[in-house]
This record gives sequence, C-alpha cells and structure tokens, in this order.
Amino acid sequence: MTDDAPAPADARSLREALNRRTTMLDSLTEGLVLIGRDGEFLEWNRAAESILGLSVDQMSGRSPMDPGWGAIRDNGLPWPGDEHPIMLALTTGEPVAEQTMGVELPSGDIIWIKVNARPVLDDDGTVTAAVAAFRDVTASVELQRRSNALAHQLRIAIESGAVGTALIDLEGRVTFANVAFCDMVGTPESPVGTEFLDLVEGDRRVMEVFDRPIGSRGVVIEDVPLRADGDDDERRWVRLHLSRLPDGRGDTSMLVQASDSTALRSTRLELARSEELARVCLDALDQGVAFASESAGIHRVNAALQRMLGYSAAELLDAWISPDWEMFDVAARPVPVADFVGFRAVELGEPIRDEITWMRHRDGSWRCLSCSAFPFGWTDEVVVVVVDVTDGLPSTALRPGAAEVVHAG
Repeated sequence: MTDDAPAPADARSLREALNRRTTMLDSLTEGLVLIGRDGEFLEWNRAAESILGLSVDQMSGRSPMDPGWGAIRDNGLPWPGDEHPIMLALTTGEPVAEQTMGVELPSGDIIWIKVNARPVLDDDGTVTAAVAAFRDVTASVELQRRSNALAHQLRIAIESGAVGTALIDLEGRVTFANVAFCDMVGTPESPVGTEFLDLVEGDRRVMEVFDRPIGSRGVVIEDVPLRADGDDDERRWVRLHLSRLPDGRGDTSMLVQASDSTALRSTRLELARSEELARVCLDALDQGVAFASESAGIHRVNAALQRMLGYSAAELLDAWISPDWEMFDVAARPVPVADFVGFRAVELGEPIRDEITWMRHRDGSWRCLSCSAFPFGWTDEVVVVVVDVTDGLPSTALRPGAAEVVHAG
C-alpha cells in the first residue's frame, strides 16, 4: 500500500457516502442531470432515465445539443440546443426557472417536462458544470391545451350565437359583449367600458339584482326596456338572465344573457287584450257560457251562468259535472251524469243543441235550462251554452221528482 492510498476505513466511508448519495438521488421522482463544460451528461438519476425513456447506455455521451431530442417549445416551434435551460445555465452562469419543454421519446411520443437549471461554480466562481431538474407535466399541459381549445370554441360559439351575452364587473361596467348583444342594444361600437345600467332604462329590478346575492341558477327578469332615442313604439324589450361567475380570487362578475322579447311582449299584450275583450263579451251575454273538459274541469264561466245557478266562478271552476249535480230531463226523469250534453258532445264529436235539462239552483229552487254543447274536435274540451227558460214554461210543466207544476215567475 502506497502512502497516497486511502486507509481501508477511509475507502469504506467514501463508498458509503457515494452509496447514500446515489440512493438519495434515485429516490427522487424528479429527473436530475449533470453536464460538464463540454455539455455532455456526467451523471443522472433513474428518474431521468424513466422520464426520458432512455437506458443507461442511451444516456451516456448524450448532450442537450443533440438534435435527436426533437425538443420543441409550447408553441410547437423547435427549441435550439444552445437555448436549452441547462445549456443557458452553463454558458451564462445564471439559473433558469420553470421552462416548459416538449421532448420526443424513442417511441415517437412527445412528453412535456418542466425544467429548472442552475450553474455549478467552483471556489473562484467559475462555472464548471450545470445541473437540471425536470418533472413530467404532460398531463397538465394536455389538460390546459384541451381547456384552451374548449374556451376558444366556447368563445366562438358565444360570439356567433344569437343570444346576446355580456360580462359585467363588480363596478357594473361591461367587460365583454358579443355581436348579438351589441346589435340588441343598438351600439355602433363595442359597449365595453360602458355602465350596463346606462344601456337599459332605470329598471329597479335590474338594479336590485346587482346589489344582492343570486342563487346558482341566476335570476330571470322579463321585459326590460332598452334605452331608445325614438318613439315608445320603436322601443325594444329584452329578457335578461343574470348570474354571478366566481373568478377564483373571491371576486365575481355578472354574466348577462339577453334575448329580444319585443315581439313576444307585443304578442302577450295582444293576448291579454283579447282575453279581456273575450271576458267582457262573455259577461255581456244573457246566455250562460262555460268552457270545460272532463280532464281539466270547468275553467271559465261567465256572469250569466253564475246567476242562473247561484254559484260564484270560484265555486264552479275545476268542478265539471259530478253526481252531486242533480239533473232531470224535460219529462222530469233523472239524467245520468254520462248523459249530460257536455259529455255526449265530446263523445260524439258533434254539437248537441237546445236540450232541456233541469238543474237545482243554490237556493234550492229548480231551473229549466236549454243546454247546447260544442266540442273542440280532437280534445275533450267543450263549450256549453245555457239559456234559462224556466219563466217561459207552461203552467202544466212538471217539477223534477214530484207532480208539481212550475208557475211562471
């Protein structure tokens, strides 16, 4: 043994130290590589081999400058070897942090790694080597790409959609508006930066929504008028769906979806006017009128029918004809419910006209009614028209259930 040879105990300690370092490096899930001044790999751990899909022999003698890596940037452009993070750390002496790099595996697949590199300095501050640590981030990169692609598709869909869509910040300003929204509010330029409440009339319902929490399903406000410089006849109306969107920082923005309800509102007003006109006309008739169906019962009666039977509309609605309603024919014989003109008209699909039916008034008296029924065809609905002919009966007419005459008046 020469004087320079290490003592057995020193050699054993050195081997143990090297084993501990190797064990520690190989236990890491991050890949580690060390390159020398010439750029070739000097050392690496097992995670580096696993991530890059290379064996020990394939790693030996390799360099970041090797074009066989097929390295690319996240925009798909080639990544020159002399610009690799570990080479920049080696040549500049400065650390390089969190660089996302695509690397082609021997299988031809591309993986994405996140790389951090630092120079190795000697006691004089001279760069003697560089080390890089990297981890496989392929899953997160692919997820982000899919997310970006979906966001792009959604933006295109929103931009080209017929529903007006806008985003409003916490101050009530428009931060985004699609083409349909711009067309709807009639702004020649984008309304971004405009106060949203300046685009609609001062509807208190809209202002209240901005000042209070909204449930997860949002809130719908019907018939909000847009500001207009012209006549009221030219005013446009919108249906707003408002919901809050969290931005991940504790703040929220308002998502506004607007659809033009001008025509629908006009139709509703016309329908309301028609309904009111129909009600007035029905109540002006001397004949009693009921709209009914076997499935839904009576859903409309006019004032004349209420007077004839002595019941209010509320008492008649939904009732339809039941066994509790005693009915008799012109000969004072009981009429089964199934033989009532309304039922038979629906069953036959044809009108039945002027059929005499006795029915009891709420006060207990009997009324002789001339009933006609007109079915709606393919439904079970029917219109029943009733005329009270009690006062016109001859004195010999029989009263239901007894041989009594009904005297006029």
